Amino acid sequence: MTNQTKNVPELRFPEFDGEWEYNLFGEIVTNKSKKFDPKKEDSTQDIELDSIEQNTGRLLNTYISKNFTSQKNKFYKGNVLYSKLRPYLNKYYYAQMNGVCSSEIWVLDSLDKQKLSNLFLYFFIQSNRFSNVANKTAGSKMPRTDWNLVENVRLYKGSIEEQQKIGGFFSKLDQQIELEEQKLAKLEEKKKGYMQKIFSQELRFKDENGKEYPEWEVKRLNNIIHLQNGYAFQSNLFSDKGTPIIRITDINKSLVSVGTTYYPEDINIDERFIINKNDILIAMSGATTGKLGKYISDNPSYLNQRIGKFVMKDGGDNDFIFAYLNSMNFKKELTKLLVAGAQPNISAQDIENISLVIPSSEEQRKIGVFFNKLDKLIKRRFDKIELLKHRKKGLLQKMFV
Repeated sequence: MTNQTKNVPELRFPEFDGEWEYNLFGEIVTNKSKKFDPKKEDSTQDIELDSIEQNTGRLLNTYISKNFTSQKNKFYKGNVLYSKLRPYLNKYYYAQMNGVCSSEIWVLDSLDKQKLSNLFLYFFIQSNRFSNVANKTAGSKMPRTDWNLVENVRLYKGSIEEQQKIGGFFSKLDQQIELEEQKLAKLEEKKKGYMQKIFSQELRFKDENGKEYPEWEVKRLNNIIHLQNGYAFQSNLFSDKGTPIIRITDINKSLVSVGTTYYPEDINIDERFIINKNDILIAMSGATTGKLGKYISDNPSYLNQRIGKFVMKDGGDNDFIFAYLNSMNFKKELTKLLVAGAQPNISAQDIENISLVIPSSEEQRKIGVFFNKLDKLIKRRFDKIELLKHRKKGLLQKMFV
């Protein structure tokens, strides 16, 4: 019998069987907590809205309550904290200590520990069954979750032993994700260190015979690259099929994937406005001016207006240029141009005229190969994290009813 006819999760640990029972959320969970006046009570750890990281349940920092004047909510170790303000930010925390928190944070607690584990509750509020209702908010500028709605959500649960096993399983999965993110952060920090040393010439490469390469020379970027502006596509022809158009919003974390807007394939577009794999792109207007990305798709796309594409000239190495454009050397020069202008935008000529200290073509190639390998390691680690997050999201839907 399927879970459509029985109240059982789609995925389940084999030692458990039988239907899950349910209570309405408000029947078995309370959001009522003792109040705390920072002006009258002894100072303690204080969790504010910005203390909790979005989507992860991690605590970023804590405050000292004596530095605040507004009333707080008390919480205890094992309580579940949930930010009712802007619930779409997905801020939740399984308390590891006693303390106080912002009045915009609910302190959730099981009303019957023999029937509902707080750890199970913590992962239940991350499931679609709860979050879909929690996001039916009241207020437009400062949306808040409505308790009158969530208290009527059906909370299905198995035995307390099964709840504890599910809670333990997801806790280990969260720990694995956090560990992988720490490894990624170390890799990215390592890359920053190499960039600092290489582009300050503290660390130099040698040729195959162990000899030094020539001294780096001051050159304008237009000696080794040409920056191609994008094309002003007709928005009335945008479609959901055809050739993808890359827009500024498609540049993310130094990578550019296929866009979500398409242009008819039967319209001839000049080759200058076609993006191919490994092309380097830069945002040239708006709040994210200067944002860089390397195109990673095997399939070509179109270059939209206000995005620049770096075209290598003789003597320019694509991987080296990408690393250099992400260095502090380039960013400092770019910042000077952006500060000088009233609006956050930059021209192709502005970028081409930037002067940087550039190594010989052969040393460029070696530096480019080095950073390309490092970038691939970072990308693999990032992909693993995304896979784990996707797995958790899927399991949350399959292991809860």
